[in-house]
Order: sequence, then structure tokens, then C-alpha cells
Amino acid sequence: MATSHEHTKIAISNGHIFIVWRDFRHNPQLVNSVYAQIMPVDEIGFFKPGDLNYDKALTLADVIGMVNYIFKGIEKYTPEGTLLVCDVNGDCKVSLVDVINLVNYLFKPGWPAPVGCPM
Repeated sequence: MATSHEHTKIAISNGHIFIVWRDFRHNPQLVNSVYAQIMPVDEIGFFKPGDLNYDKALTLADVIGMVNYIFKGIEKYTPEGTLLVCDVNGDCKVSLVDVINLVNYLFKPGWPAPVGCPM
């Protein structure tokens, strides 16, 4: 199965979805840049709260990404689904409290796991 839009191509094969797109939102200088993502179909729509780089692990890289998102502005550091992914404490807001909770989870044994926004 395959479908397309002016700037997006999607195909499903052998249990995987392949998405290729052009993104003009953030940097007009990258108008010829093409992005792609391949993932198992059964993982579509699933994420782990706090996992900003979508590598299925909570690490210091996610903390750094969240700090960049909060303090350096939305335009440069906006992961897709930011509210859902960045909300670590479940209050449906993105703030320094989420960063602190993620740091505590990573470095304090027994700290509660991120719960995310219950939207």
C-alpha cells in the first residue's frame, strides 16, 4: 500500500511503514531537505513520556533535548507531539518541573517513572 501528498510519501510493506517528507516549517534554507522515518507498524502512535529522540530509552540526551526545547524556543527544538512527549509528570504542561522529574527518574533509584499527559 502506498499514498502520497504534495510533500509526503507513505508506504507500508512487510510490517513496516515508510514515511518520506519535506519539512518547510522551521528553516526556509532547507527547502530541498528530505526527511524519512521507518518504523514497525505496531509501534505507530506509541511513545514513552520523556523520550524526545524516540530511541525507546530515557537518557541524558532526552534531558538535554527537553532543556533546549524549554529554554531555546519552540522553533528550533520542537519534537513532534511535544506536549505528549515532554510532559513527564502528567500535568499536561511542559515546564522545568518535567526536566527535574526526568533527571530524578534517571539518577535517583526508586523515583516514579514518567507518566505523561493523560489526554
